[in-house]
Amino acid sequence: MHVQTQTKIDDINRENTELGDNQAILSAQRARFDAPNGLTDTATNAGFVLSTEVPLLGSLPPGQLNPPTKTDPFSASSASAANR
Repeated sequence: MHVQTQTKIDDINRENTELGDNQAILSAQRARFDAPNGLTDTATNAGFVLSTEVPLLGSLPPGQLNPPTKTDPFSASSASAANR
């Protein structure tokens, strides 16, 4: 009985050590992804392309922009209608 209990304790301790190691690895990966270079690498690997220029946004003269739609573009009915 004592041997079985000690074996279970050893298994739990081993698993805790492995989980701690995995947490350290995942924390390091998250820090890398949160860093500017990591974000750039991740975006590039996902197929995003860096812009060659940075457009400056300014104001538009009145009447140059279409008025907002009356339906919510994020509602489920709008999304299903757009997919037809």
